[in-house]
This record gives sequence, structure tokens and C-alpha cells, in this order.
Amino acid sequence: MAIQRPQRRSSTPFVTRRSTLAFSAVCVVSGLAFQALSGASNIDAALIATTGALTLVTGSVAWVEGIVLAVRAGSLLWTVIAAVPLVPLSAVMCAMFCPVGAGERKP
Repeated sequence: MAIQRPQRRSSTPFVTRRSTLAFSAVCVVSGLAFQALSGASNIDAALIATTGALTLVTGSVAWVEGIVLAVRAGSLLWTVIAAVPLVPLSAVMCAMFCPVGAGERKP
């Protein structure tokens, strides 16, 4: 009797070029909002802290996603570029110009 393997779901991974660009865009927009709000005098401190936290979290996620894309591509040069903490610039560069990895399809 042959044992049948369970079929893998063909779901898309969380780390894609599109999600990296989206997290980078949110990081830039929330960073600009944080800078604008922190310069104002009559803004609630909770709103400033929220936009700062959003900038920090989305920037961290974009940075890690850039590294994951570079490692998937198998390129040491792109991994070094992605590891440089110029968030979100390094993540955007990897999402746009890094070669396609083994498990990815071309956009």
C-alpha cells in the first residue's frame, strides 16, 4: 500500500517584492508624518508615539524582508546591500533590482 503525501498548499509567501515595497512605502509615509507631528506644539503625545512606533515596526519589517529577498536570490552582493541599515532604501533596492530567487516567479 502506497502512502500518499499530503499536498502542499500553493499559498504565496509573506515576503514578496510587493509586500516589501508596501512596507517601505508605509515606513516613509509614517516617518514623514512623525516628523511633521513632532514639530507641532499642540499635538497629543500618544499620536506622536503611535506614528513613531509605526515607522519603527514597518521599517524593521521592510529591512528584514529585503534581507530575505536577497538570501532567496542566493547573491552575496545583494545580501550585503540588504544588510546595510539604510531603511527603507536598501529594502526597496532589493525589491526592485535583486535577481529572482529559486522559489519566486518573475513579476
